[in-house]
Amino acid sequence: ESFSTVGETLLHMKTPADVARLALTVEVTRIAQGHALNARSSRSHCLVHLHVTQHSGDGKDNRVARRQLLFVDLAGSERIARSGVEGGMRLQATAINQSLTALGNVIRALNSKSLHVPFRANTLTMLLRSSFGGKSYTAVVI
Repeated sequence: ESFSTVGETLLHMKTPADVARLALTVEVTRIAQGHALNARSSRSHCLVHLHVTQHSGDGKDNRVARRQLLFVDLAGSERIARSGVEGGMRLQATAINQSLTALGNVIRALNSKSLHVPFRANTLTMLLRSSFGGKSYTAVVI
């Protein structure tokens, strides 16, 4: 499926320094605010999708290998009543909680080998769909 998201940017990088600059830019532009339970709380998920192309060969037999890496930093779930958030932060917390619930529903459906996996229930799960199944390898770091 092809769709775009708010804030989506395509960058061409050729060196490790380019990737390091991207990581720094992502870190300083992430939306974070404090509330009653956390001095710096992520107010959004962050997905960085790298398309890596490797060229090799001896001039006669050139080969191209393509891989994709998807790095995901999920915002944490929030107990809205305990955190004391209001207004826009309350809406953000609600959206974050809904997306994490949708992700949990997808994982449960896949684990139980359900005939229907609700990938389309949320933008997050649609973006992560290619990470589940097929030739993909998925690792979770907490």
